[in-house]
Amino acid sequence: MKYDDIIIGGGLGGLVATAFLSKAKRKVLLIEKNANCGGCIVEYKRKGFKFDSSTHWINNVKMIKRFLAELNAEEYVEFKKFDPMMNIITTNGQYLLSFDVEDFKEKLINKFEDDKDNIILFFEEAKKFGDEMELLMNSSFKYMKLMDFVKFGMNYVTNKMPVIRKYSGKKACDVIESMFKSKELKNILYSLGTVPDRSIYPILCKIAWAYSKNYYYLTKENGKDNLPEALERITLENGTQIKKNTEVVKIIVKDKKAVGVKCKDGTKYYGRNIISDIDANATYFKLIGEKNLPEKFIRKIKDKKIYPSYCRISLGVDYDFAKMGYKGETITFLPSDDLEKVFGYDLKYCRKSLYFRSLHDRSYAPENFNTLEIGFRLPYNYMNYWKTDFDRTRNEQYYDLKKIVVEEVLDSISTVFPDIREHIFFTDFITPITYERYTGNTEGSMMGWEEGKGGILRKEPIKNFYRVGHWSFPGGGIPRVIASGKIVSDMIISREK
Repeated sequence: MKYDDIIIGGGLGGLVATAFLSKAKRKVLLIEKNANCGGCIVEYKRKGFKFDSSTHWINNVKMIKRFLAELNAEEYVEFKKFDPMMNIITTNGQYLLSFDVEDFKEKLINKFEDDKDNIILFFEEAKKFGDEMELLMNSSFKYMKLMDFVKFGMNYVTNKMPVIRKYSGKKACDVIESMFKSKELKNILYSLGTVPDRSIYPILCKIAWAYSKNYYYLTKENGKDNLPEALERITLENGTQIKKNTEVVKIIVKDKKAVGVKCKDGTKYYGRNIISDIDANATYFKLIGEKNLPEKFIRKIKDKKIYPSYCRISLGVDYDFAKMGYKGETITFLPSDDLEKVFGYDLKYCRKSLYFRSLHDRSYAPENFNTLEIGFRLPYNYMNYWKTDFDRTRNEQYYDLKKIVVEEVLDSISTVFPDIREHIFFTDFITPITYERYTGNTEGSMMGWEEGKGGILRKEPIKNFYRVGHWSFPGGGIPRVIASGKIVSDMIISREK
């Protein structure tokens, strides 16, 4: 069976590439091992409640809308502004980040007067950082041809992007610790990003998005689709074939060229181009095989660091959060003012993010009910790999540990919602083991490889082979994953023309 293009994996990057290739009237085959496409952002239903595993908010919607318009799929989705954005609750108070950034900044200045000058400076630079990132998005994320890189490089060299240059490669702790005195202020700023020993960029981005009002959510209240549904619909309309519940076990390589794939049932499909949207380690070492890869390339891959996984407890509750004054903003709860405890693994004190999707979209919960999702960090190897067997098979000890973790997390958030246990009707808990099982990502990683020197690969070691998704260029996050699918489809179409 011969195709122009074969895509392995129906994550967001794979769906975007498939949609654009099928729009070009190419014969395309998408193969997905699960029952549903969507990868890390798949939506699932439990006892009348709906949950998203990661799509609580989204940014750079202007670019996404442009791509959807090119696909004639814009009418299938609806974006709404996500404001207010975050409510940061510490042991000493609450700080609301909304599109009124100046109000947030003034509250910080009034509370932490000794840090006033650097607060003003940091917010000014965050705003400039957002402007520079917008320039980067418009130049390099549109088609990613050679001239786009030249343009970006010239802007970088001629100092048209001074803030990006200033903070390039800087860890959050390097910047925050050198600029600010107050321990509580440092924790508040750290809570806007990931963890202190990683890039300062996410913290700058969060403030920049608030300034530019570049913060949205997807709603399905008016019968709209989520992104995977919209892309799958337009792909099927263009006549592309999607095979679900089908696992690829091998990429067929001949003369250093990818020529096809072999599925678990033994079926083989051949194509002029093979595109992988699955875990990079599985792609290279299981599907392609080390014998088809240069030794230098293998060493480079094995030296890479990956983003850690995440834990998420999903609750169906009869709590009326709106009456309590919440408007759907994410609550970032910092149960301690000790930085090591906040970003450590003690469930009593570690940082927790609380999401209220049903406050934005009533289709996520039955009438008089709401959803509450609690995100927090525990590592893949927590308690001897969550007490699973050597091959990560779940056992009785695994499920007992999950119950213990849920109870400890509920104890911790009782500071915010004292009687939460009395209102719970449904509980689901996703561990890093769960993420790895469903997505296939190494150790359940949510963002692929860490960024930085050599973090993202662009040149592939075999011909007619491409990668999309958060393991590929330009990296993790919904907008960049979407961009990866567009970039690869453009490269293929342009090359073959």
